[in-house]
Amino acid sequence: MTQLRVNEVETFLNPSRIIAAVGVRDGMCVADFGCGSGAFSLASARAVGNHGEVWAIDVDRPMLSRLASMANAENVETQMRVLPGDVAEYNGSGLPDVFVDVVIAANILFGVHDIGMLAKEITRILKDAPDGALGTAGRVAIIDWEDSFDGAGPPEECIVKKDEVRALFERAGFDFLQDLPAGSHHWGILMRKIIAK
Repeated sequence: MTQLRVNEVETFLNPSRIIAAVGVRDGMCVADFGCGSGAFSLASARAVGNHGEVWAIDVDRPMLSRLASMANAENVETQMRVLPGDVAEYNGSGLPDVFVDVVIAANILFGVHDIGMLAKEITRILKDAPDGALGTAGRVAIIDWEDSFDGAGPPEECIVKKDEVRALFERAGFDFLQDLPAGSHHWGILMRKIIAK
């Protein structure tokens, strides 16, 4: 799986625009699954302010080290935590149960061998809605490639379709909230956890 640099991600996507559409705001706890170069982590860190936190999780330790340096350069190091982990395994993120408000899963599905297991890990760490107040339940923003675009994206056989992912997450205990503004090369959906962990 190829990793895009921050400026390459921003060529195809507008992470700040997507983070705003997701509703990430001051004081929230966000997990960026398979954060790669950290474009969504950095955008989230700016959005959560000094009272929130962002967990940037990836298996690539050198990439995490670079991201920590970038967070320092952007003065968001107090909000950002980098954590090595395999988000496609149950308990692989290393985060506690029912811990985060929002999970970002951008440009990782094409490299995940078991999306159902990824959904279970996301379910595990997302906050439940207290007393059935679904508006406050944890949410996941899922963004991935529409096509291979002659090699700009992943190989054609690795492309994961939006409708398939939406159906899988609905079976895992989520409901669909909205499509996300993911540009011309990607699809994006926002889902809300409706089944308690």
